[in-house]
Amino acid sequence: MTCRQIIDGEREKTLELHDQLVVLLTSEERINSLRDSLEPQAFSNVIWAAITILLEPPLKALSQELEADLNYVSEASISFPISLNHYTRCQLYNLDDSAFRSHVAPKLITRLQSNNSICTFAFRCLVGVRNWDTSAFIRSWVKEYGLEHPLTQQLVNVTPFIARILSLTHAVIYIKNIQESARSDGSYIVPRPEEIDYEVSKREDLKIEEAWLSLQNDFMESKLQQIAVVDTLTWIPEVLIQPVQQMPDWAQKRFIQHAFDWEFSTAALVPVLEIGAESEEIQKFIGSLCEQLIFALLHERERVYLEYKADQEEGRHRNVHTRLYQSQSQLLDKVIRSKHMNVLIQIDKLLHALRTFNLVDCILLESVIDGLKFDLSGSNNSIEINDSLIIQIGLAIGDYLFEFRNQSDSELRMLGKVSDVWERLIELLSRESRFPEDIAGADQFLVQFFNRFQEVLFPHWWLRRKLYRVAMLSAYKQFRRIIFKAVVKHSDLLPDDRNDESESLVQLLAELWDSDCTWIINRQLLCQDLRTLLGRLQEIDAVGARSLADQVASFLSNPGS
Repeated sequence: MTCRQIIDGEREKTLELHDQLVVLLTSEERINSLRDSLEPQAFSNVIWAAITILLEPPLKALSQELEADLNYVSEASISFPISLNHYTRCQLYNLDDSAFRSHVAPKLITRLQSNNSICTFAFRCLVGVRNWDTSAFIRSWVKEYGLEHPLTQQLVNVTPFIARILSLTHAVIYIKNIQESARSDGSYIVPRPEEIDYEVSKREDLKIEEAWLSLQNDFMESKLQQIAVVDTLTWIPEVLIQPVQQMPDWAQKRFIQHAFDWEFSTAALVPVLEIGAESEEIQKFIGSLCEQLIFALLHERERVYLEYKADQEEGRHRNVHTRLYQSQSQLLDKVIRSKHMNVLIQIDKLLHALRTFNLVDCILLESVIDGLKFDLSGSNNSIEINDSLIIQIGLAIGDYLFEFRNQSDSELRMLGKVSDVWERLIELLSRESRFPEDIAGADQFLVQFFNRFQEVLFPHWWLRRKLYRVAMLSAYKQFRRIIFKAVVKHSDLLPDDRNDESESLVQLLAELWDSDCTWIINRQLLCQDLRTLLGRLQEIDAVGARSLADQVASFLSNPGS
């Protein structure tokens, strides 16, 4: 636990602790005592925790004996263990030897003399035992060497290949399991996930093992293919081409063609995207990576849409998963809000890519806006977002959605609901929980936003209710006025019965009367409009309408009372 706290910055390493660790690691008697008193796994955990803390700052000169021991540990670690089964890779644990090894590995690598050894060690650390270990290694690596180090960029470039082959490993074994257990009539029992994980963990498929070794060697010898991330989604290692071709078409289409481990990609690439830019060259490198990730993700989303559409047209109900997986959402969030890039430019690139794919992915846009809302909530300070940036983002996404105002949903290649994106944009612009000193600016932004997109916002009852609720907030004076005028202008859209919308509208009118009655009283036409609206709302027995109407009538008949 002490090691974890020091790694995470929750506790400082002292020179006294450093000296204690030196004594522990150089005392054969103490090491043997630990070995005898602890289980093998616990002993390994302790030793690796000690090595990890020892090499954390502050540092002191080490004895030749200890330096030699660390060099030996580095050489022995070249065959760094990796795990391919899903159960192990998804474990959330960071207090064992695997976690500590992953963190300290970048410091040990410098002790290796052979370039081949360095590359092999780095590759195996990148794959790791768990995705958390992958993140720990990359985060420690970029902290130690930065993004300009040639091997850093090689690690980034090999990540999509590893993500693809990880997923292919499971897919190939899954299909083989089905083929081996299929009945004579072609039917089969779907294997359980734990059965596939067990088969994967045995590492007995020679073709798969050869594919992994080939990728490791290509990385070590700098022979990795230079292809875009989107192309790795369909890449197949040469040694697996023939086995895949011999699989049934349905199996290839369902399990092979789009197999890609987004969890691994996210684990490896998020630490890279979180580091600040170091040079113009690095900005270009990360900019290219972000664009490639956007296109790869949209390629996957297009596949989801086509599968979803095919199921609808064929009357099947397989409940296609159209939501973003958590790992995809996390990676997209870091791509859009990377410290290397301007967030508005990234959103423009995303919108351009959506147009290129002719895909209206409202679910993806919701995820982007939710990430920005999270920043504004004060829970995250990864990027600086100011008022000007917020309205530019709102208008950019709004303009994109506005392009489809004259098209029905059935005419669009769409995932999710456009109205949900509009709702989140309204929430983003209102952001009542932050920047109270700039609330007047938010009021004006809402007015500008509504005037620009009123044509699509107001006819939708769900969005009207959202607009009413935002306009109730006392600080949004100008926005409340313009919503009131819109209600008057579009009185044909008033609810026909008592419901949530009618209740929200009454509450809006009550706030308008309480906070801005002079604006109404001094304008006879507005007075009449208010009374007419309240009359209509009373007819449907809207909650609070009668009480507010009586209050308004009483005041207007006795203005001096």
